[in-house]
Amino acid sequence: MYTIILATPFLFKNHLRISLIKIKGGKIMFYGHIGVALAAKPLVPKVSVGVMLVAATAIDTLCGVFTAVGMEWVNTATSESSLPWSHGLFMSLVWTLLTLSITWLVTKNWKKSLVIAGLVFSHWVLDFISHPMGMGRSLPNDLPLFFDGSPKVGLGLYSTVAGALISEFGLLAAGIFIYLKTARPIDHIGKWAFAVLILMFALFPLTMFLPGKLTYLATFVTLLFLPVGIWMERHRRFAEKGSA
Repeated sequence: MYTIILATPFLFKNHLRISLIKIKGGKIMFYGHIGVALAAKPLVPKVSVGVMLVAATAIDTLCGVFTAVGMEWVNTATSESSLPWSHGLFMSLVWTLLTLSITWLVTKNWKKSLVIAGLVFSHWVLDFISHPMGMGRSLPNDLPLFFDGSPKVGLGLYSTVAGALISEFGLLAAGIFIYLKTARPIDHIGKWAFAVLILMFALFPLTMFLPGKLTYLATFVTLLFLPVGIWMERHRRFAEKGSA
């Protein structure tokens, strides 16, 4: 579920469900992943938050690719799905190790590499906690351990609207708070650039209204976090601890 960030308590039950965009046979956590990426910034102040945001959402970007080319599929009518190449535990570990290897080759810094790779795997961990995202409906587990035919798992935190809202926006709020405590603007651009990033977070769910497979390709919009994050952090100062 890409929960629209401007949701209010007045949209709490039935009306809120109208504003939730169905994808992947259920819903997808989005703001929770963003919150974790922002909260990890103090661990590696010299790594662009744009890189960290792309890492935290990489699994969903891969899902968009695999769904568009037919390697994965979703039946929104029955809430059934096949997502082993992006959201399976085994392949999530593969993508994490691949990220670790590439990042270490580029940076030669284990701390940076471990944090960025950890953000990639954090996606599966958060999805494991939140899936299946029934939002009041009973849905089957949808995260396979390996490939099709293997057991599917999920703790189902998002089986209720309250669980989804508290988790999504709680993680996002915590991430924003930690990031703002870590990264101080040094000029007006630094202030407004962060506002631009927040606006991107808020508007991103609208891309899910695109028709057909364009819905899944819309996950590529998350790649825009990279240049915006790099631009923004040229105008912010960080409270660094250590050399990472």
